[in-house]
Amino acid sequence: MRELVVEESFEIGNRGVVALFRGDQEGLPLGARFSVSIQRDDGVVLEGEASVEHVLRRRPVVEEHCSLLIYRLSKTDVPPGSVVRLSC
Repeated sequence: MRELVVEESFEIGNRGVVALFRGDQEGLPLGARFSVSIQRDDGVVLEGEASVEHVLRRRPVVEEHCSLLIYRLSKTDVPPGSVVRLSC
């Protein structure tokens, strides 16, 4: 089981929430949905489905981030600091 710490999250209307994390995507199942468990700082645990996404941020310097699109959840469900556990 792999654990990722959410650094930033944002919502995509009618799809879910994108959770950005540092690190690489090695070992993550590209192009497939898989189960995740999200534990927030307040102790609440949510279950969901996710897939790997790539996000290109254009700040003063272009940054590429690995991220998960977590379906049917909102930004308030997956705030920064949350731990996402992947069962893949």
